[in-house]
Amino acid sequence: MSVVKKKEFKNWIGNRLIYLDGATGSNLMKRGMPAGVCPEQWILSHPDVLIGLQKEYVEAGSNIIYAPTFTANRIKLKEYGLEEQIKEKEAVRISRHLKEDAYIFTLEINGESPDSVSFARQIEGLGVRGVSHIQFVIGGSLGLHKSVSKAADKAVSFSDMTFPHQLMRVILLEQIYRGYRIISGEPYHK
Repeated sequence: MSVVKKKEFKNWIGNRLIYLDGATGSNLMKRGMPAGVCPEQWILSHPDVLIGLQKEYVEAGSNIIYAPTFTANRIKLKEYGLEEQIKEKEAVRISRHLKEDAYIFTLEINGESPDSVSFARQIEGLGVRGVSHIQFVIGGSLGLHKSVSKAADKAVSFSDMTFPHQLMRVILLEQIYRGYRIISGEPYHK
């Protein structure tokens, strides 16, 4: 797999026709994937079938092969009973990065919803108490595993909505920045 930049992609395309793979689901079913299973889970246990199919697409002239993410969303994963399994794996990765001496905030839909001033006061209070490490944990779209929530000192929510991970980072950083402006007595936009 290679990552192609926009300019490289435009140069690569030029004025020629581009062929993409197609009917991957139907072709996987012809090769043994039963109806009604979670395709991603089946593919993980039968990688040779997908690799063979993708090789056939390339041999037939496909220039681009899509990643088979048929049901890789929280609603479908929950239907297939994979939500907890995914959250457990994510919890293991998260826990490797949590420091024992840190104050841990988790960003969770059911967390406390502070306004900017009370959030700033919480951070200020931690500093006054001598807390020198603060960590923020942003879960995936499925939420956080209970073990991560349990390890947190405080759960906060910035909205009842679900945001993409990258956007939530920006929102969190903006709130931290705003919090320090409030702590310093500097003006901030309300």
